[in-house]
Amino acid sequence: MIGEFLRAELAPSPARWRATARVTVACVAATLLVMWAHVPNGYWALITIFVVSQPNAGASLVRGIERIIATLVGSAAAIVVIVAFAQQPWLEFVALAFLCGLGLFLSRTTAAPYVGMLVALTAALLIGLAGDDPSRGALDGVWRGLCVAIGVVIGTAAQLWVLPEDPEDLLRADLRRALRAVEVELARLAVGSATAAPPPGLREAAFAGLGRQLDWLGNAEALRATLRERHGEQLVLIESVHRLATATLAFAERLASAPSPLGDEDRARIDTLVRRSARMRDALEDRAVPPAPPPAPQCARPTVADAAIFEIERAMDEMELAAELLAPGGGGARERLPASALDTGPDPMFLTPAFSARNVPALRYAVKGGVGAALALLLIEALHWPGIGTAVVTVALVAQSSFGAMVQKAMLRIAGAIVGGLMGVLTIVVFVPHMDTIASLLVSTALACGISGYVLAGSPRISYAGVQMGLAWVLTMLVEFGPTSDLAAPRDRVIGIFVGIVIALVVFRAVWPELASVGMRSSVVSALRHLGDLSRVALTGDDAIAISRPSRGFRWQVTRDFLDAMRLAAESRLEPQSHADVSRAAQESLVRVLDSAQSASLALMAVVRRRVGAGALDDGAPGQAPMLALARDVRPFFESVAARIETGRETVPPDLDASLARLREAAVGSMPSAPELGVRLALYEALVTKLR
Repeated sequence: MIGEFLRAELAPSPARWRATARVTVACVAATLLVMWAHVPNGYWALITIFVVSQPNAGASLVRGIERIIATLVGSAAAIVVIVAFAQQPWLEFVALAFLCGLGLFLSRTTAAPYVGMLVALTAALLIGLAGDDPSRGALDGVWRGLCVAIGVVIGTAAQLWVLPEDPEDLLRADLRRALRAVEVELARLAVGSATAAPPPGLREAAFAGLGRQLDWLGNAEALRATLRERHGEQLVLIESVHRLATATLAFAERLASAPSPLGDEDRARIDTLVRRSARMRDALEDRAVPPAPPPAPQCARPTVADAAIFEIERAMDEMELAAELLAPGGGGARERLPASALDTGPDPMFLTPAFSARNVPALRYAVKGGVGAALALLLIEALHWPGIGTAVVTVALVAQSSFGAMVQKAMLRIAGAIVGGLMGVLTIVVFVPHMDTIASLLVSTALACGISGYVLAGSPRISYAGVQMGLAWVLTMLVEFGPTSDLAAPRDRVIGIFVGIVIALVVFRAVWPELASVGMRSSVVSALRHLGDLSRVALTGDDAIAISRPSRGFRWQVTRDFLDAMRLAAESRLEPQSHADVSRAAQESLVRVLDSAQSASLALMAVVRRRVGAGALDDGAPGQAPMLALARDVRPFFESVAARIETGRETVPPDLDASLARLREAAVGSMPSAPELGVRLALYEALVTKLR
């Protein structure tokens, strides 16, 4: 099993080799500079290179800027503490706990979590390693800030100019993959293969693609300021592709659950959509948009199939309009840019609404992290063993949002430290006796950092181990300016990592434990409640209903809830079970609820989009009153299910079947004269079927 995991995670690819080359070149350049100039604490430059090495150049630039800011703030705070409490060392424990706790609190309550986390790590590291010499600790803080800046400059330069990964290219490639999955599915539906399973890429684009693409957009805009001038157009392009994927998947699920033959006109419209998608995919690759064909007219008497195809056509129209605006000279049509009610919200700020004294989970998380770091420092001082100072920073580093995530990160940190330490020992034993020039050191640096960089370039399931491998080797080989044969230092650092992990796991498990299984339940509850809010969008007569609109829109929020729940489900498998935990059976039940909620979200999107696109029925129209009654029952239904999951008590949800029956009864005989009513009825039937 482990062998299969490693084969899958260590599989080579061109992108991985490029990432390895960037890390290797940057580390060799930093080693040459540090050794030539004899920069104190120069090994921090190489450590920074591993940290700022991200999957694309834009992300590396953002991470580098954040690291400089956070390091300066954390170093300044640590220097103040070391100098101010030189004569009262016991106050350092209190100050360390406060600084670590504050940084961890900021990591969960701001729009830049890495900054808060690094403030905590920097303070923990400098205070933990200062020992009995405050002047050395203060000087180390100054040199560390300088070396971090050097590492950011070299590492970011390598990311930008050595076989770079352009985030805009990655974004366009991902959009092309989503369009290809849509084409395959539409072509399958056109030939009547509705019972076959949709391609995996379509479901992945519908439920995971949006967040990833928005991250790439942010990275691309950080890299090129000119892209920020067309931020709205870029958003519409991304959101329209996501809308296209979800609408296609909803259409496929609708045909699979209630097979019905498509007419010749429907098939012709689907074929046109396939060709338009293919042209758009080619245009994204060539960065040029061909003239779009006129949209196919809607049927005079709309049907359910027509409503689904019409929704796909609207998404295609939006996508082609956004691409037209992004093309050179296309800005004149900006006034036609649509504003989706599903993707708008208040402008995000650095301090999120979670930054509040009422945020008890974040406060508990901060207290546990601060106490754990202080306990680690106390143990180091009690044992008079400064070599295990890595225990303090390990506590802050391993602190995660759930106990399962902590176990996962601890395992990767231990594995990376052991492998990197062994690489350092091997270098000392085999290569150091034969080193007589700096060229020999650069060769060994290239080999060790190349291996670490190769692991770093893997998926999130293994990349952190690559960072730890590089850090362990650097701390073993490059702390001194000449050849070393000291094996005690790497031994102590690995022991410190073990000690820090034990302290962190004990504190976070014994005091206010945050379990992934419980967090998964909260994410599922959050998704259900956001789906309930989504069901009210553009619903007439809802002025008195307070709806909290997410900062980046309902689609992004629901997608994030789903992804968080799936991540926590995987992390929960690493947690030991006790009588107070959410049982394995309950976790499996939550996974089934999550699957049902994802399926229901597609049907709900179809209902809301039809409501937004086609508008409300006229007052007094046949079926208007029972349809509004059914629409208003959807939110209480989601709220009832969420409350039952959250509290464990039985709730009585609204009877959607009865409301649907009343709508059917009112619609009998009216649909020939009001075909739109028939379309809405069929969409609500699909939604209620998913919610049973």
